[in-house]
Amino acid sequence: LYPVDHPNGCGLSPDGRTLYVAQTLFRTVTAFDLVGPGRLAGSVGQSVFFAGRPIASMPPGTGLDSMAVLADGRVAVGTIIGMSGIAVVDPETGDYAHHAFPDFATTNICFGGADMCSAWITLSCSGRLIKARWDVPGLRLAHYS
Repeated sequence: LYPVDHPNGCGLSPDGRTLYVAQTLFRTVTAFDLVGPGRLAGSVGQSVFFAGRPIASMPPGTGLDSMAVLADGRVAVGTIIGMSGIAVVDPETGDYAHHAFPDFATTNICFGGADMCSAWITLSCSGRLIKARWDVPGLRLAHYS
């Protein structure tokens, strides 16, 4: 996908019509419209040129890592180095709320539990996996049982 560089996390919107991609070095969350399963809008054959739109950028010195989509459509993305934690991005406005964690590399987040409000978060520098209650449920994955 051009101009995606160093993609890391990805996730689908609740309606399945948008693919979100975290670009680590560009510190940007980019959205791609989908026109069908595995088909991006604006694609020509196997190539996609400028089909995405940036929805949020983090401050300089911050990288992005893995992500999860919340049931309300916002995107929770791991932030590393400069602003380590989880940034919860509103794809409509680009606004985000940052939740700091005590590690330089908060790399992953996923949700589970009966109410999908249990967040498992990877703190990679210290080698810890923590469990936290989240105020909004994560989006239930298609094959979650």
